[in-house]
Amino acid sequence: MRLVLPALIVGGSLAGLAHAQAWTDFAPAFPPFPCHDGWMACVVDGARVTPDLSGSPADFRVDWFELTPTPSFSPFVSLSNYDAFEGNAAAEAAALAEADRLAEQRKREAIAAAEAQQEAERAAEEANLAMVAAQEEEQRRRQEAQELERQRQDLERQRQQAQDQAERDRLAREEEQRRQAAAKADQEAQDAARRADAQRQAEEDARRQAALEDERRRQAEAERRAAEEAQERARQAQLAAEAAAAVTVPKPTTLAPADDSCDELTRLEPDAMLGRLTSGQIACLEGRVASDTKMTDKEKASLVLMANSWSSGDRKTWEGLVKRHLDQIDQSDPNLCYKYALYLSNAGSSRAANVIRWVEVALDNRSVWTGDTYTSRVNSLYRLRAKASQDLWKKAEERHAAGPSDETRATVEKDRNMTKVYAREWYEYALRAGKDTTLALQLCMSAAGTKDYCEAS
Repeated sequence: MRLVLPALIVGGSLAGLAHAQAWTDFAPAFPPFPCHDGWMACVVDGARVTPDLSGSPADFRVDWFELTPTPSFSPFVSLSNYDAFEGNAAAEAAALAEADRLAEQRKREAIAAAEAQQEAERAAEEANLAMVAAQEEEQRRRQEAQELERQRQDLERQRQQAQDQAERDRLAREEEQRRQAAAKADQEAQDAARRADAQRQAEEDARRQAALEDERRRQAEAERRAAEEAQERARQAQLAAEAAAAVTVPKPTTLAPADDSCDELTRLEPDAMLGRLTSGQIACLEGRVASDTKMTDKEKASLVLMANSWSSGDRKTWEGLVKRHLDQIDQSDPNLCYKYALYLSNAGSSRAANVIRWVEVALDNRSVWTGDTYTSRVNSLYRLRAKASQDLWKKAEERHAAGPSDETRATVEKDRNMTKVYAREWYEYALRAGKDTTLALQLCMSAAGTKDYCEAS
């Protein structure tokens, strides 16, 4: 190959000098093999010529510097004389074999290198593909992880929503249970109250019946004693008349001194009913109220004093006597409590608290009354109590309007609720007793703000 390229260069330069000749005319001068006899290697002038290149291309035919022909200058020489080189034929053959072996080895190495390069490229491509596949797998796993996280969040949100809904349902059920329990408790309380009221009414009816029987017995006993006293007085009068007819006694010309004693209360009762007790008798009775050891004696003397004050029109004294009697002596007389509560109610709203107090005491002892008296006076007591609570409510509203505060607001609410309760009790009793319920219902609705509360059974 080293000889072919210089030959082509030299041939090209000579072709430029012979324009009349064709390139094919010079083909024999430039054989494809460097040796003149057609061998791949030969000896020219004792020098070995091979296809390998040596030196610059100019050195193939003519020396570049000395312009002397080289061993391959002319192809037109005789055939190689191999006899002269028989001694070197074995070495040449060995050298050629070694060269061929080396060339084959280099070829194999080149092929192995090429295969190794291809294997490396294939491995690199496989590694690249594996890396791309790993990236795709990583991307897929990341997407799957994101999808799983999204599903987990959705499930967590659904679970939380389910828990919230379950909690709301539980609270609603508990509220409904509390409401039902409260309604049941209220119904039971109402039933119990009705039963208690029925029982109390039955007991009151029994007490009234017993009291009525006692009153009848007392009246019968009083009538019997009155009849006996009348008979005794008639007998005494008859005896006195007979004595007067038998003996004439001159009448005194002077008046007997006033009797201020109070030993016999029955003797003072007629004058007390007319309001005609003397100051001495009043002082004597006051002494008995203060000094008598028996409470019944104190009570009788106090009743005579109250009767005298009321009949004489001295209401101020009567009020003080009644207050002392109820506070210190006896509170069991519902008539006196009723009369005192009515008096205080007519005296103005400033007495409202005492009105409620003595109405309660009278209601506690109402079993003494019977018939129409019972119905009328109990209804009146309920009315007095409701009106008194309304007066307290109005006064509380006025104080709150003048100086609002938490305390005045609480007082207003307390008195309003008290009015609501008392008005409803008045309405319920008036309805059962067949009395007019108009004012009771109006007052109850005014305090409660709704008709349902007042008419609830």
